[in-house]
Amino acid sequence: QRLSEATSCVDRGRRWRMAGMSDERVVEILNKSYARGRNPSVKLLNGQIESFDRATSTLVMVYSATPEFDNGNSQVMGGFLCAMMDVTVAQAVVVQSALSQTVSTLEQKTSLLAPVRISKKATAPVKLRCAATAVKRGKTVAFYEVSLTDDAGTLIARASQTTLVIDIPKRAEKPKPKL
Repeated sequence: QRLSEATSCVDRGRRWRMAGMSDERVVEILNKSYARGRNPSVKLLNGQIESFDRATSTLVMVYSATPEFDNGNSQVMGGFLCAMMDVTVAQAVVVQSALSQTVSTLEQKTSLLAPVRISKKATAPVKLRCAATAVKRGKTVAFYEVSLTDDAGTLIARASQTTLVIDIPKRAEKPKPKL
């Protein structure tokens, strides 16, 4: 059963720290933070959120594979592809929870279906698109399906991922100066 409401956690009455913030604003905040290096893994993978659809619980990220991702055979190393899918799931939870939750991966089962060719002399990076969809999300565990495609729409990899959903602790308020 796909999630059709905001999230199952909202239905349970949880209070979101950023309640009322639009998904577009959350995506904007995250993309700006990636550019500043706030999430080193997203920056390393040259990732950015393209879109989030709350109705289908799907987040899409785009990545730019550079010659540094080469496995020595003019292909993007499979570990980078798996990392892209893992990061996309994590960011899906962060966006869906309006910045109040993150994840720890419990299991990822990946099928690499086609190589991503990359040239050491390439002048432009290879663009990849990754979509993560929540299949089932409970209070502490979520299950996602992930697809990774190239610019031509070729399916490069598919994964299923089980994640532990973790509440992000609220920041402690600064003590007010005594007068």
